[in-house]
Amino acid sequence: MYHPRLSGLHYDMGRRLGFVFRKNRVCFPIKLDSFQKKFGMESSKILESYLPEELDFCRINAVCLTDFTVKK
Repeated sequence: MYHPRLSGLHYDMGRRLGFVFRKNRVCFPIKLDSFQKKFGMESSKILESYLPEELDFCRINAVCLTDFTVKK
């Protein structure tokens, strides 16, 4: 897993992270396999018990990254 070391202005951090995504051909929304989805759902239950306000923040971001295109 890549752990970015970000510093500087928000714009510069986003730009550097964008270059990492482009280099690795990452597209949004990110496609998760069944293991990743299951792990995320189980992790959210643990997070809810410790930081319920952060879970709300994660849910909002998950909706923003959701692909709402109609699949045929």
